[in-house]
Amino acid sequence: MTAPFAAAVRAGIDMAMVSTAVYPAFDRMPALFSRRLATDELRGRLGFAGVSITDDLETAAASAYGAPALEARMSTRAGLDLLLYAQSYGRGVQAEEGLIRDARAGRVSIADLRRSAARVLALRAGLR
Repeated sequence: MTAPFAAAVRAGIDMAMVSTAVYPAFDRMPALFSRRLATDELRGRLGFAGVSITDDLETAAASAYGAPALEARMSTRAGLDLLLYAQSYGRGVQAEEGLIRDARAGRVSIADLRRSAARVLALRAGLR
């Protein structure tokens, strides 16, 4: 599982999409909800420093784990930078509102959110 990611990181990719697939050797949760995969493996062991984005959180595989606010919390706590809601604006808004509530309540790390925002802004600046 990690060989393609390792090669991509060595090649200097700026962005990586983390899938809804489950890799039982690592975690029982889909990769985009797994801190062990999204942070420990991708960032820690492989050294990826770019932007990580979820696969579409509106797929059946992701939606089975809960409402948009819960998906957003789980992906953010796993260490993902960008949350993809590709099928509807409304579910993305629900996720945003949930993350704001979670940040205020201390359920997600504001420091982690700031680090994610910095990575996204750096990527954006590099696209000019």
